[in-house]
Amino acid sequence: MTASVALHLVALALYLAAAVVYGANLSLKHHGHARRGRVLLALAVAVHTAAIGAVCVLTHRSPIATAFGSLSTTAWAIGIACLVVEASGRVPVMGALAAPLCCLLVFGGLLRPGPDLRMSRELQNSVVSVHVLLVLVSFAVFVLAGCCAAFYLWQYRLLRRRPHPHGLFRLLPPLDTLDTLAFRLVAFGLPLLSLGLVLGIARAASGGLEGAWKQDLHTLVSYALWILYAGYLAGRNTAGLRGTRGCYVLIAGVVVSLALFVLPTVTHRFS
Repeated sequence: MTASVALHLVALALYLAAAVVYGANLSLKHHGHARRGRVLLALAVAVHTAAIGAVCVLTHRSPIATAFGSLSTTAWAIGIACLVVEASGRVPVMGALAAPLCCLLVFGGLLRPGPDLRMSRELQNSVVSVHVLLVLVSFAVFVLAGCCAAFYLWQYRLLRRRPHPHGLFRLLPPLDTLDTLAFRLVAFGLPLLSLGLVLGIARAASGGLEGAWKQDLHTLVSYALWILYAGYLAGRNTAGLRGTRGCYVLIAGVVVSLALFVLPTVTHRFS
């Protein structure tokens, strides 16, 4: 077992522990568990950082040069973004959804084959590396926006059943806070995705990418994802796309983002 795999396993265990503690925070309605979950999540991110660094040192490759590395990097970005959001105090329970997603992504990465030294020539290009990194970080931001949407829908349905808040409602942020934060996250993530797509298109159009990249499923789905989030921002500003309708759009965006990790591709290969 390599050092990078061992560190990833430790990070996975810490993400799992954080997910359990965050879950206990919601089920037991106790603020103290949220603080413990945040500490575990911070430890998981720290170990995960070391794990990604070990991959770079051992392979002399970018951490996003393999399917394993891409999944790991996305989970790492989600963890960091979650800690930043929770530090603001606006959504102190974000880790209840983010930590389990980090677990799934790291676990999925560990199930993939180890680092392949026969890395695609394109992945050795710095422009392509930045392109992939920007897209993955934008996915992480969109995932957190989807978490806000999930909390919004959950709390909205609970309020319809029981109009007088108690217990769990003291742990969840107000609906307006969740709606505003989700909007700001998308407003931050869309430029990252846009820049990532522009770099990818520029590199491919210059002849750096062989194959029918314009018709590739990953390319088409990425365009659809950009249209979805751009439509969400435009609709929220002009057509009042707020509340539950906007939440469904954000959750759909998360599903599409994560689907890119499993959809078949011809040109977006790792080796």
